[in-house]
Amino acid sequence: MDPKELELLRVPEERELSQSLSAILNIPLLREIARKIPPKQWEKEFYYDLKAHSIQATNGLIQPLEEIFTEVRAKLGLSDRQIDLYVSSDHPLNCRYYGGNSDFFPDIFCIGSELVERLNKAGLAFVIGHELGHLIFEHVEFQEAMSLLYSSRDKLPLSIKNQHNLLRKLEEISADRVGLLASGDLEASIKAMIMISSGLNDNLLTLTLDQVINYSHMILEDLKKMKIYPETSHPAMPLRIAALKVFADSDLYRSIQVGKPVNEDPDLESQMAGLTSLIKAYPANTQEYWTMMAKASAICMIISADNNITQEERIGLLDIISGFCWCPDSVLKNILQKGPQTFLEVAVNYLRMNNPSKIEEIVGESARFIVRDRRIDTPEYEKYMELARNYLGMEEDKALLALVAAVNVLNKI
Repeated sequence: MDPKELELLRVPEERELSQSLSAILNIPLLREIARKIPPKQWEKEFYYDLKAHSIQATNGLIQPLEEIFTEVRAKLGLSDRQIDLYVSSDHPLNCRYYGGNSDFFPDIFCIGSELVERLNKAGLAFVIGHELGHLIFEHVEFQEAMSLLYSSRDKLPLSIKNQHNLLRKLEEISADRVGLLASGDLEASIKAMIMISSGLNDNLLTLTLDQVINYSHMILEDLKKMKIYPETSHPAMPLRIAALKVFADSDLYRSIQVGKPVNEDPDLESQMAGLTSLIKAYPANTQEYWTMMAKASAICMIISADNNITQEERIGLLDIISGFCWCPDSVLKNILQKGPQTFLEVAVNYLRMNNPSKIEEIVGESARFIVRDRRIDTPEYEKYMELARNYLGMEEDKALLALVAAVNVLNKI
């Protein structure tokens, strides 16, 4: 397939969030540096372990699997790329992609031995296509780049960690679409997903495809009532099944199947918006939620202090706000449209009663926003002081000290 057509399979929300994070952190440069660094000892040991204790699907050792792998790679335009496929018993009901480094070792796929034994051809094509989707969309880019700055995901700043949590879930939905394209069989694809999730053989799954999809929607309604934000890397299986069915019924997928010109599909993404609402990065902790709302509202007010900025320009500043306080775009737009003052008052009243120390955190975050480009604009400064005094109840000298502290932090970078 043409790379441009494959890119259309990617969930637009995932693409936009990835681009936003990339711009905030300069991911391409960090990744370029990371890929030039010789592999760590544990990476060498991992690659040695695969060679020593797994079977590589090459040279006819596992011919049926190798043939499926070759067919899927050809279908996705990856025939010329070096990719090693291993069968391993370490994770017998899973398949994983490990991003390679052309200077040291290739891209690696590890497929569980039980999957190879129990899935039919279409199911294996889905699993392999899914993992190749991660490769096509370069989903390891963030992890490679961040490995330079942080020893683990737990060390990430909360704002970046929340964005990455959402990004990983959206990436799985995008990869599922590539998997379905590789398989061409919705039922086999969904059965493969259920097998990986539950460990069941498909002969024990007595439900029809329609019944499975109806069951998934029923569970989704139950999950919506819980109103929590799970930090797992994958979306709930019922959500993935429902999302894959929506994609299978879309004009985009049908066009690909019959070889017609492929275009964006607004109707598909409109339906997806209702499903992905379950994986938005609202903090599960109530105090974190209102802290996020307070920071977002305060920075929205600071941005709006310049009367020369148009409404369109304010909307365009959403990515900048996200760089300082992670808040879903839909919430930021709502804050801007309805007016941030009310949101800020409600958030501050809650925090003042439940965790007053968060007020200083909001002042500090606002101060860092003011000096972000080493220039303090007068309208923004005046609005910041007004916020500190009238909304956050902070004395003027403390607000000024927070501003000086923000400048000092910048000077150390």
